[in-house]
Amino acid sequence: MGQAARTNGPGPSNRAGIAPAAEPSNAAPYRVTLRLPRADPAAPAELVTRALRSAGVPFEVETIERMPAPAMAPPATSRKPAPALSTPAR
Repeated sequence: MGQAARTNGPGPSNRAGIAPAAEPSNAAPYRVTLRLPRADPAAPAELVTRALRSAGVPFEVETIERMPAPAMAPPATSRKPAPALSTPAR
């Protein structure tokens, strides 16, 4: 027999017990690009998919692409945080 279709919204797969957030009245579709540098090649987005499902986030997977290995990034020149912005005096 065939497998049941998987849904990407709240339902039986929401095992975390987290109620999905109410959809805002001004909801709009967005495309989000994630880079998973240490993903399992056999199931590259499985952890992200599980997290979104358990959070009750409706989503669609459009495409999954293997990214070329990035070149080594140059070392950071400074590890100090940026200075805090000062508030102008009134």
